[in-house]
Amino acid sequence: MKKTLYLILLLVLCICVSSSCSRGDDEPSADILSLDSLIDRRDAMDAYVLARLYQQADGSGALWLMAWGLGSPDQDHQFGFNPGAAYSMAQVAPGVYQFTGKAGPEKDSVRGDRYRYDYLSVKFFHQNGWGGEFGAGALKMAGSTASLLKNTGNFELADGVTLELGATYRMTVDLSKGIENGTIDLVKL
Repeated sequence: MKKTLYLILLLVLCICVSSSCSRGDDEPSADILSLDSLIDRRDAMDAYVLARLYQQADGSGALWLMAWGLGSPDQDHQFGFNPGAAYSMAQVAPGVYQFTGKAGPEKDSVRGDRYRYDYLSVKFFHQNGWGGEFGAGALKMAGSTASLLKNTGNFELADGVTLELGATYRMTVDLSKGIENGTIDLVKL
């Protein structure tokens, strides 16, 4: 039964990746899972339970976010703060999670406008809902992230900051040194 579920998941993933690759986007997204990533993530899954961040503090599993100002495939589909509707970030290396997209307007956005250019409020969770979450001091800002974000318990755009419309940004949460030593980095590509 478990093998059948994995094969169905793999088939759905192949169809999703195939359709997203054929839509003509100029830039590939780091958020599209590779087969290797899918195989790595299956260890974090039970056949009937969504992946979650392991409590062993090694940063493996899945990292979920809830946010206003982030959406997929565009800003017309912002994630919000609805338990059960959180977004699982792509794991691009063991314990390293990313969310990549262009900055766009809240209304009349186009596919790929995954960051709202004038407002962000993001919180990270161990699971798809309230509970185990990364509080105000749990993630340290890496690089020049402090010039873009402030930490109010949620990560928000710093005072007076707007993202450049049409520019591509990548948010990386690195838990590879454990969940007690996590970092967040937001960069313009």
